[in-house]
Amino acid sequence: MSHALPNIGKVATNALQTIDVTQLEEVADFSKDELLKLHGMGQKSINILESALTDIDLTFSDAEPHPYKPDFLLLGDLSCDNAPKRRVIRDFIIGIFVGKQSNLEETLNPTVETEINGDQTINGIDELITYFDKKDIQLSSLNLLSILSHGKYGAADGVIIAKSGQKIHFASFCTFENTKKKL
Repeated sequence: MSHALPNIGKVATNALQTIDVTQLEEVADFSKDELLKLHGMGQKSINILESALTDIDLTFSDAEPHPYKPDFLLLGDLSCDNAPKRRVIRDFIIGIFVGKQSNLEETLNPTVETEINGDQTINGIDELITYFDKKDIQLSSLNLLSILSHGKYGAADGVIIAKSGQKIHFASFCTFENTKKKL
């Protein structure tokens, strides 16, 4: 039996709906800290959700935070188990939005060439960081829907939800340096 979300206010309900959470049981998949990263979710809403979860013998997740400690919610295909190239693609996508050059230096060749929408080429890590800094997308959540790798090729797709509520669908295709685990 599923339970509807309690009355936590329109803004907080909308925040949950942006990550496709519509039932109380789905809330238990997240930690309090993760949900507080959503634009529109506050401590009052968390307290109401916690009480409602307790009423149906559930609790918030005690999931470990991602090593990058982003200030936005990470969702989706995050486990890479024994797939090092998938991990590199995941860390590249997250690293762009965390904006830490050291994270990107671990996954990218310093002379990386990035093509944006087929009409703009960005050369090097510094230029890539500058490009995304200028975009200044304030993330509420990043949902990696899928990450694939085969041989020297890889791809990822997902949805970015900005704090403004705007949804941006993206796909990233990459080529690894020969058999090395670096883009």
